[in-house]
Amino acid sequence: DGRMEMVRSYQESVKNDEPVVGIATKDGVVLVGSKISLDTLIVSETYVKTTQLSKHVAATFVGMNADFRQLCKWLGKQFYNYKLKNRKEMTLKALAKDLGEFMQETILLDFIRPYATNVLLGGWTECGDDLYLVDCFGMVTSAQGICLGRNSQKANTFLQGAIFKKITLETAIPIAIQAIRVALNARFLCPFEVCLAVINCDGYRNLGNDEVQHYLSVFQTPEDLGLTKSKENQ
Repeated sequence: DGRMEMVRSYQESVKNDEPVVGIATKDGVVLVGSKISLDTLIVSETYVKTTQLSKHVAATFVGMNADFRQLCKWLGKQFYNYKLKNRKEMTLKALAKDLGEFMQETILLDFIRPYATNVLLGGWTECGDDLYLVDCFGMVTSAQGICLGRNSQKANTFLQGAIFKKITLETAIPIAIQAIRVALNARFLCPFEVCLAVINCDGYRNLGNDEVQHYLSVFQTPEDLGLTKSKENQ
């Protein structure tokens, strides 16, 4: 089928986009994205790779920026309509499921081009913090820590086996940044080369350059904190 081949090509192309990392901890979610290879027409200081969907839910992506923006508009409407109808907020799991089904439907419709983006949804609730990946095919995957985009396999190996639900958001931020460094093969990053956002009980917040600079100076790995399963079992 030609449309399935189109989606497969999209899925391959998003693997070459600048990496993003998400980590769900015991008290919040951190979303980090690289801005290093931005088009020269975009002012990096004003570019944000994460979008707030509600007070406690946000999304980031790899792939086509325009497609991501369209999907965020759709997600915002879904979230608003659900709250209006049910008088309570939609769970992140339900939102991710609906997004996956919507993206699957676009693959079957001849008059709509499938979306060339993978979306990473993160959110905070009183019951816990969640992170979901929705790929170009509409497949939904739950994760504690994950990297998408260029060299993501290398960064995911760095994150693999870590039990992030045991640590705080503050501790996870340097690890997420280090995963971006691993994906970029770059030991040093400048604050304006990184998008850093957090979601906790206080809501969603983009961190400024001064705060990003502080976390860039901290080098931590899951092994440093004894978070890997192998160390836990020893």
